Amino acid sequence: WWPADVQLIGKDIIRFHCLYWPAVLHAAGVPVPSREFAQGWITKNGKKLSKTTGNVIDPGQLVDQYGADALRYFLLREGTYGQDWDFTDAAFVTRFNADLANDLGNLVSRALTMARNFCGGRVPAATDAGDGTPPGGSIFGKYEALDFSGALTEIWGLVSQLNQEIVSFAPWVVAKDPTRRQDLDNFLYRLLDRVRLVAVLVFPVMPTAAGRVFRMLGLPGGEPGPGDLVWGRLVPGAPLGTIEALFPRIDNKKEKTVTETKPPAVPAESEPTGAATQQPAG
Repeated sequence: WWPADVQLIGKDIIRFHCLYWPAVLHAAGVPVPSREFAQGWITKNGKKLSKTTGNVIDPGQLVDQYGADALRYFLLREGTYGQDWDFTDAAFVTRFNADLANDLGNLVSRALTMARNFCGGRVPAATDAGDGTPPGGSIFGKYEALDFSGALTEIWGLVSQLNQEIVSFAPWVVAKDPTRRQDLDNFLYRLLDRVRLVAVLVFPVMPTAAGRVFRMLGLPGGEPGPGDLVWGRLVPGAPLGTIEALFPRIDNKKEKTVTETKPPAVPAESEPTGAATQQPAG
C-alpha cells in the first residue's frame, strides 16, 4: 500500500509531514507519498471541541443512530473538504431531511412505486433508453481532486432534475391514456436507469445506500465498475426488488439534538456484495 496516492494529515502537522517525514523517507531510500492533503479543524456551534466543556461530536453515536452513509455524506457535503468548518445539529438534521430523505429518498421511492403500479413491478419495455454522455467524468474528476462537496453538489443537481421531470411528465396522468403506453414505458425506463446511475455516482460516499438502491432495482448490488457509467444497463422485463425507505426522516419535534436522543429506526447497514448490473438472460 506504499507509497500512498494521497496522505491525509491535520493542518497543524504540515511542517512535520511535508518536510521532515519526506526527508526521512528519502534518506532511507523509501518512496515518498504522491500527494499530501491537510485537513482543517472542525468546531461545534462555533466553539472548539473540548471534552472538558462537553462540546464534543461523537461520530460513533451518530453512526449508530443514522448510519455511516448519512454521516459521511454530511461531513463531505456540508463544508469544503480541507477547510475549517462548523458542525451544528441543525445543519445535520437539515441536510438529512432535505437531501437524503426528501430529495434522494423520495426520488427512489417514487420511481420504484410507479414502476410497480404501472409496469407490474418489472423494468419497463422501453424503445428509447436515452442518449448523450452520462455525467460521470466530471463527478469522478472532482472525487479524485478531493472536491467531495463539488461532486455531491453535481450529483444532487441530477437528483433535482429527475424529481422535476417526474412532476413535468406526470406519469399518473399519462397512465390513464392507453394510446401513450409506450411514452410511459420509455419515461419510466429512463427514470429507473438514471436512478441506477445516481446510485453508481454516489457509491464512493454512500456504498450501503447505493447497494440498497441496486437491490430495489432488481440488481445484485455490490461495487459498480466503469461499465456501469452508461445509459441502458437495465434489462426490460426484469423483476424489480422490494421497495424500502432509504432514509426515514428525522422528526425535529421529537429530537432535541442529534447527539442526545435517538431517532426513528434506520434499516441496519451491511456491505453489499456482487455485481451492480443486470445481464441479459441467456
